[in-house]
Amino acid sequence: MTGIEDRIELLEETDEAIKSDLAGFIFKNKQAIQMLDQKQIKLVDIIQKMERDLKVQLDQKLQYLEQNDIKVQKELSETYELLRELKTRIGVIATDMDQRLNQFESYYKDSIEKM
Repeated sequence: MTGIEDRIELLEETDEAIKSDLAGFIFKNKQAIQMLDQKQIKLVDIIQKMERDLKVQLDQKLQYLEQNDIKVQKELSETYELLRELKTRIGVIATDMDQRLNQFESYYKDSIEKM
């Protein structure tokens, strides 16, 4: 019976070794999972920081563009007003010139007729 008892003892030792190896593997697996979790948390933190930084940069640039757009619109409005004023003045000058030409033409015709 010593052969059977030896085999049983060998099986028990092998079983204990497998359980020990499995426990070590499970422990190392848990450590690896914890390490990956920590790296994932760090990665999420980095990505969130990058998103915040990018949002701040984009907001600043957008604000600059909006302010610039308002400034350009104001300048265009002022330019349009100046053009309207210029058009009005040109109209006044053209009317005045037309009246003066008519007066000159009348004066010239009268002068010729008197001669």
